[in-house]
Amino acid sequence: MIVGSAETPDPVLARVRELEARGLVKDVVVRESFPVQIELRAARAVIDELEAMPRKGGLR
Repeated sequence: MIVGSAETPDPVLARVRELEARGLVKDVVVRESFPVQIELRAARAVIDELEAMPRKGGLR
């Protein structure tokens, strides 16, 4: 589970969508909370990159 940012537009969600388009993440489910919670499948390096992104507000 990856938690998004309280920013609009959400840079974490935007990065997930970019990686999804490139085929690097699969089975993406976005939960409509604030900030969004994103379930996905990806290689550990991709998950580490997403978790390391800076965020405003919300839980990590």
